[in-house]
Amino acid sequence: MISAPRSFTARAVLTAAALLAACASLPNASGEPPITAQTLSEALAASGYSSIPLKRLRIGVETVALRINGQMGLFVLDTGASLTVIDSRRLAKFGIDSGAPLNSTTAIGAGGGVLVSSYGVKTIGFGNHIYSIDRISAADMSAVNASFVKDTGISVDGVLGHDVLSHLDAVIDLGSGRLFLRKP
Repeated sequence: MISAPRSFTARAVLTAAALLAACASLPNASGEPPITAQTLSEALAASGYSSIPLKRLRIGVETVALRINGQMGLFVLDTGASLTVIDSRRLAKFGIDSGAPLNSTTAIGAGGGVLVSSYGVKTIGFGNHIYSIDRISAADMSAVNASFVKDTGISVDGVLGHDVLSHLDAVIDLGSGRLFLRKP
């Protein structure tokens, strides 16, 4: 596991603050007055974002609680993962029929090839916010979970990846331990 040095977080916060300061005087597309925020959280809230807490595991991995089809689960936040993936052994927990994949393919990752299937879903939720999505992927995550249980005592339901994060314009603030999202 690669961890960013503490100074990286400080640089990221300073860069964000400088960008906020520079953008504060720019006119926006709607002609409204510019946002005058003091913090990243305030600026994002003024731009329509909501936030949910992240939980950092002792191995340095962030997790987030989310609901799929109304059922709660614990997911690893993984910006390097192209897809949001549910452990295929947990599809029933989220009300997903494992016998009815929309399609299947072999995905290649750091651990080699793995069968990934797509399934129809209705919603994904974070905190009090519900978003409509039409599909989510599933794969055998038994090796990932064995490692997590060994290192942390915690098992996860899946991985929150780039597909959902980019769809909801996600901003991750590791300094405050918050994930910011907004509807497209």
